[in-house]
Amino acid sequence: MKQFDLPQPILYILIGAPGAGKSWFAKQFAETHQIARVSDDAIRYALAPEGQVVDENAQAVERLARQMAEELLRTGRSFIFDADASRRSKRIELIQLARRAGYQTLTIWVQTDRDTAMLRASRYANTADNSMPALDEDAFEQLTKRITPPVAQGTEPSVVISGRHTYSTQAHAVHTRILRLYYGDRDQQGDEAPKTNGSVNLKDAPIPHPKTAPKRTHFDISRPINVRGHEESRHS
Repeated sequence: MKQFDLPQPILYILIGAPGAGKSWFAKQFAETHQIARVSDDAIRYALAPEGQVVDENAQAVERLARQMAEELLRTGRSFIFDADASRRSKRIELIQLARRAGYQTLTIWVQTDRDTAMLRASRYANTADNSMPALDEDAFEQLTKRITPPVAQGTEPSVVISGRHTYSTQAHAVHTRILRLYYGDRDQQGDEAPKTNGSVNLKDAPIPHPKTAPKRTHFDISRPINVRGHEESRHS
């Protein structure tokens, strides 16, 4: 199917409760589109592969993630920020930096029902993709309460995806939002964020069967979207 060029590179900012499925989506999306991913899990694992990272190192991880993002903004290429961005103030700082660098931004809020997310978070292993320690219920609740919803009315373009859906369904939702972000149809979806606090309960959200899922007629999600300033020559 036809690919299309976007007028600006995009900074994707991931938010969601522990165990929601942020990193699982971010890794696949980055691989599909061949873009960089800033991962605080990877940073923690690099600093302490034996899993001995403690609270006093959290600020170092945050600083390194921010520094990586600032360096990537110099490249003019899209990338994913899969690090701590739960608080709106942190996201707004990133968004302002990105806008000054000529980027568009899209906040992707991965939402999963509490029971599923907490179960996942309690089973974390120490790997480069999942370096947070296993969380008990109190720690899970504390981290979840830190999430502040995206700003409504154009300040923080956003999309919600379910952490229980297949990657193809998640990517389709993100791609659709990108098209609307650049090419209109804002009257239907706009830049307004979901009117919720914390995570929406998606326990009963249907998981589309391939035969019944919406047809993707506007682009091929298995191939990268070409973003100006990101695409490289295949012959170089």
